[in-house]
Amino acid sequence: MKEFNALDKFLEQTAFRANIAVQKVENSRRATWQEIPSELHTNVVNSLNDIGIQKLYKHQAQAINALLKGHNTVITTGVASGKSLCYQSVILNSLAYNSENTALCLYPTKALTQDQRKSFFSILEIFNSKTNKDHSIAIYDGDTSASQRQKIRNKANIVLTNPDMLHVGILPNHPAWNKFFTCLKYIVIDEVHIYRGIFGSHFTNVLRRLKRICRHYGSNPTLILTSATVGNTKEFISSLIESLFRTIETDYSPQGNRHFLIYNPPLVNEELGIRRSALKETTKIAKFFTKENYQSIVFSRSRRGVELILTGLQNRGDSTILAGYRSGYLKEERRDIEHRLKSGHLNTVVATNALELGIDIGDLDVVIINGYPGSIASTKQQAGRAGRTGNDSLVVMIANSDLINQYLVRNPDYLFSNNPEQALLDPNNVQILLNHLKCALAELAFEQGEQFGLDNDNTVFELLDYLISKGIAVKKGNKILWNSQTRPPRDISLRTVNSSSFTLLHERSSIGTVDNSSAYWFAHPKAVYIHNGLPFFVKDFDIERKEIRLEKHIDDYYTEPIIQTSFKLQKELQTHKYSYGKSLFSILTVHTQVTGFKKLRWDSREILSYEELEQPESVLNTKGVVFTFTSEIQDFIESGSNSHESNKYGKEWNNIKQTVRERDKNICQNCGKIATSINLDVHHIKPFKSFDDPKEANQLENLITLCKQCHSQAESSVKTQSTMAGLTYLIRNLLPFKLMCSSGDIQVVFTQEMEETDKAPTIVIYDSFPGGVGLSRKVASSMTSLLEVCFENVSNCECDDGCPSCVGPIAESGIGSKESVIELLKKVLRGI
Repeated sequence: MKEFNALDKFLEQTAFRANIAVQKVENSRRATWQEIPSELHTNVVNSLNDIGIQKLYKHQAQAINALLKGHNTVITTGVASGKSLCYQSVILNSLAYNSENTALCLYPTKALTQDQRKSFFSILEIFNSKTNKDHSIAIYDGDTSASQRQKIRNKANIVLTNPDMLHVGILPNHPAWNKFFTCLKYIVIDEVHIYRGIFGSHFTNVLRRLKRICRHYGSNPTLILTSATVGNTKEFISSLIESLFRTIETDYSPQGNRHFLIYNPPLVNEELGIRRSALKETTKIAKFFTKENYQSIVFSRSRRGVELILTGLQNRGDSTILAGYRSGYLKEERRDIEHRLKSGHLNTVVATNALELGIDIGDLDVVIINGYPGSIASTKQQAGRAGRTGNDSLVVMIANSDLINQYLVRNPDYLFSNNPEQALLDPNNVQILLNHLKCALAELAFEQGEQFGLDNDNTVFELLDYLISKGIAVKKGNKILWNSQTRPPRDISLRTVNSSSFTLLHERSSIGTVDNSSAYWFAHPKAVYIHNGLPFFVKDFDIERKEIRLEKHIDDYYTEPIIQTSFKLQKELQTHKYSYGKSLFSILTVHTQVTGFKKLRWDSREILSYEELEQPESVLNTKGVVFTFTSEIQDFIESGSNSHESNKYGKEWNNIKQTVRERDKNICQNCGKIATSINLDVHHIKPFKSFDDPKEANQLENLITLCKQCHSQAESSVKTQSTMAGLTYLIRNLLPFKLMCSSGDIQVVFTQEMEETDKAPTIVIYDSFPGGVGLSRKVASSMTSLLEVCFENVSNCECDDGCPSCVGPIAESGIGSKESVIELLKKVLRGI
């Protein structure tokens, strides 16, 4: 094992050491070995011996034994623990007894498929030399040429593909796969934790269709599922495969010491709770390890983050040993980066979670994570990319100022002691189920009373009757047949996003692609789009041709979209009443639209200007909770204790007020009331505390003359806005922890525009997935416990008026937001 001193080197740097908030170590462990099961065919055992495997890790032997007995098996041991060898061994074993047998291996990405083929092919070649047979392995996906497809269908024993190709290319054409399905012995589902939410709900229905096809051809394949990070294994896998299974979860492979640091950038404004940029600190740390020649991977949640970090590194070092990696790069580019990283020619790669999965990129030394990835599962997957061969490794997660990251700084056990998040599914979501029933009918006629997965509510039969009533299906005798010329899989995306994309053009050459939704958000007209570390200006956005023309961007700014969200409550499903309010679990329609963008200076993030846009609106039909307080609590919010007495408006404030009154002729600019014997009030349009500098707050264009009554109404509106915005910020950031879900799975928005709540202050909590997957349903009946967590967090924050670690920045949450949120939650929870 090589000497590892990356941690010591890092801690030698005083500037870094001072900001380490949490230091944990996952201690090394020795391997526990077991003999290769004697039930494996001699040719398989000899093939394993030839690649240097004389014994197996104990969990590998356990998994192989379970599979040889015909049990569906889930292997959930750690990263790089040899899970692939388990299914490779039993597939080869089946071929040793019958060279006609077949296996289907499903991987969530093309990159992982390519990587696994290389691994499998190396042992298959040795196995073939011992059996004097020409068993073949092949990838069948969108990149497979038409000339190869027929050969693969007829000849391949082992087919590697992805769920999308299975859905749209293999199952609809099953007659051409007759021989393959007849001899199918194993179905491998790798990285099974990916199949959660809407994608997993679709995938469960694809598996239902696959099982129907197998039964049609007389096969009953064993399922093999693998993942390093699954939380609620029993519940999740049961919902996904709807079959009995065995679980192998204790990891007996060796592991080096894994040192995990949470790095908290220093405060630059203690009163406002603002810390030094996590992105800049990430770049600085990555630069250090690059300079010290430790091979590293830097993860960032967003594509924009990847490009900003990469740009910073390229400006400071040798760009030939640096690379970015994310969707939107050309396929050839990504394969080259994977190869150069594994071979050691790349020192540092900056990536989104596209490199989070089990692609073999070699034995890295250091993982740097720019901000909490959004889930425990992703954190563990990313951390596991280093030290994959039992060597020691270092993981540095750089926290940013927001609540989620600061919560983890204060409560690190959440990250280190909890299992990964729940993976929720709703395969009987009516919209999803209906779409896959269409696909299933088009593939094979339904027998009268035939089941389609686990359906306890007879929804399948109701939907089949519906299709018959629409003329899409027809009943003949005891069968229901497809009655349309359309091919339904073509119109159904398993990932529920528009599968189309825009081509990025620079100087008439394609430099990559960007998916539909991201294009409208980040590559809209006049946007600064960052690709491969370089900023480009969007010169032309051609919707009809699906092309975005770029030119080099030389100005010192980048852009961020401004997004507007509105809601329509379609149907109330459940009502939960509390002493302080009520929550309506409902079917919702969510409308989102990019209405403009802001320009920000690169280094300081200073907002330079705003511009309006007219972009197409996106619509999401989902389930969510609409929450409102009682009228008594609303009155309390409006008259709350937001104090302005402490505001220090400056020595010139009296003169400024007089100037404003004279300008407005002492007339209320809202109701038109003319003051005679008393002076009118002077009101800050944008709250005073939103500004760092009182002079900026007191600019004449930010001041308006109001009568006492209108001023009181304006202040009440500001108080309500700031209090509710602060509470919404808390809920939005703490809810993923309470639900044990990823932060992107559920959305929280404050609005006063819903007609159904009479435009009262309303918090809307909704599932991010079409149709919903049950997350918001859990919130509807547990508002009190959620608000208790919010109260604990905001009460323990050390800032003065609110900060990114509690109720959000003052500029976003408003005047006195922290104080007013605390008073509100006291009133709600304690009746004070």
